[in-house]
Amino acid sequence: MKTLKLAVIFLFLLITGSRIAKAQDLQPSYGIGMDISNLHVQSIAQDSVGYIWMATSRGLNCIDAYKKSRFYFHNSFENSLSDDNTYFLHVSSNGDLFVFTRFNVDLFNRFSRNFIHLNSSE
Repeated sequence: MKTLKLAVIFLFLLITGSRIAKAQDLQPSYGIGMDISNLHVQSIAQDSVGYIWMATSRGLNCIDAYKKSRFYFHNSFENSLSDDNTYFLHVSSNGDLFVFTRFNVDLFNRFSRNFIHLNSSE
């Protein structure tokens, strides 16, 4: 009888364990092959919404629970990043994301998803 109870418990744990493992496979996983703009990450920050931001030498990356976004400098778009070489990120106490690039400090506008250049010489 004791052997039967142990066998039932073992079978139960085996079945529920495989279901838990399958459920964990559905969770997003980020690692070396996570498809960011550059593996040379210079700064990481989490904003007030919970997004993870990564400054790299080839653009800015944003990761949330559902998607990844990349932001780059574009000559023809004045509200793009001021430079692809982003080296430091700062989230202010009111939740604003400041991106320090090689030439400028950019403020991210989360509603329009573009940037305001704060110390531009233009």
